[in-house]
Amino acid sequence: MATKKTSFKKQVKQKLLNFQKNGWLQYGKYLKEQFKQASKSKLKKAYSAYLEKEMVKTELKLHKLEGKIRKA
Repeated sequence: MATKKTSFKKQVKQKLLNFQKNGWLQYGKYLKEQFKQASKSKLKKAYSAYLEKEMVKTELKLHKLEGKIRKA
C-alpha cells in the first residue's frame, strides 16, 4: 500500500516539474521575443537591460529544474 502511495507521489511530482519546465520555457521564449522588439528602439534601453537579466534568471531556473527532474 505504501509503495503505491509513494509511486503516485513521484508521478505527481514528475508531472509538476515537467509543467513548471514548460512554463519557464514559454516564458523564456516570450522574453526573447520582447527583447527583439525592445532592441529595435533606442528608447527602450532600460527595458532591454531588464529583459536580459530576466533571460539569465530564467535559464538558471531551467537548469535547476532539469537537475530536479533528473533526480526524480
